[in-house]
Formats: sequence, structure tokens, C-alpha cells
Amino acid sequence: MSARLILNLTDHVYHSDEPREADARSLLTRMLMVLIRKFDSLRAYVPIVLARERRRAVRRAWRQVLEQRRLRRMLKWAGGKSGSGEDSSKPTTGA
Repeated sequence: MSARLILNLTDHVYHSDEPREADARSLLTRMLMVLIRKFDSLRAYVPIVLARERRRAVRRAWRQVLEQRRLRRMLKWAGGKSGSGEDSSKPTTGA
């Protein structure tokens, strides 16, 4: 059950005009205990999710760096080809 639904149900029971106060209090207590257990179970997953997102951010940053390097090489290569009319990738001899 989602935490939001549990909170809405709890709020409804709390503000209810039911004459059976003991039943409502018991139900309210059980619903709050369920909510506490739900958040307690989520607590174990928070570090896992944060670590996964950090790894994704690092991978994303590396992909951007590699893409920028690739584009620079392409631009450098294209600039050398069109600039002098010679193939700049071949070494020149001093003769």
C-alpha cells in the first residue's frame, strides 16, 4: 500500500464522527504501525538507490567527456583536411 493512501485513511479515521471510539482508536493505531513499518522498510533501500544514482551520474559525466573528446578529434581532423590541401595525418619529411 502506498504511504499516501495510508496517510489519507489515517486522516479519515481520525476525523471520523463514528460513535465507536475504541474501534476507531484501534484501527488508527494499526494503520500508524503499518505506516511506520513501511517507512522502516524503505530506509534500507535509500542507500542502495543513492549509490546507484551516484554511479549513473558518474557514468553520464564520463560519457559527456568522451563525447567531447571525440568531437574535438573530428573537428581537428576536419580542420586539417580542409585547411592546407595536404593530408595532415601523414608525417612530413624534412627534405
